[in-house]
Amino acid sequence: MARITEAELQQLIERINSKNKVKGDVKKTRKSVMPKIENKPKKSKPKHNESKLQRECVNWFRMQYPNKLLFAIPNGGKRNKFEAKIMKMEGVTAGVADLCLLFGDEKYNAYYFELKVGKNKQTEAQIEFEKYCNANKYCYLLIRTLDEFMEKINKILKN
Repeated sequence: MARITEAELQQLIERINSKNKVKGDVKKTRKSVMPKIENKPKKSKPKHNESKLQRECVNWFRMQYPNKLLFAIPNGGKRNKFEAKIMKMEGVTAGVADLCLLFGDEKYNAYYFELKVGKNKQTEAQIEFEKYCNANKYCYLLIRTLDEFMEKINKILKN
């Protein structure tokens, strides 16, 4: 992979930013153009607490252990039937943990982390995956907080 100089990077950033600028004095937004509708029920935004926890865990891990491989397994989320069928044919498997740490030691071949927040519980498929891991020299850990994740990772990688 070719490296670029600091000057080339700055030029690239300036080109990208210039393409995203609004031309002229146009200040109309959708809000200013569309009529206001009164008494419209507000939709509650979906909470992505497990996603937030996962991002925090991955960000912390990558800063602490840049030479180790932790990756996400994107099994969750809402998809239409067509996308779901394609993903299933590609190998998506229900119940597989959220994160995998490819790190083997004398006890385990790899470590899997299932992230849950609050009172969220494992699905039946996740429980089956945990059983599979336990029977096949893979460590399966249920994580509920960033502190818990940091503690487990440090214990795994510093032994």
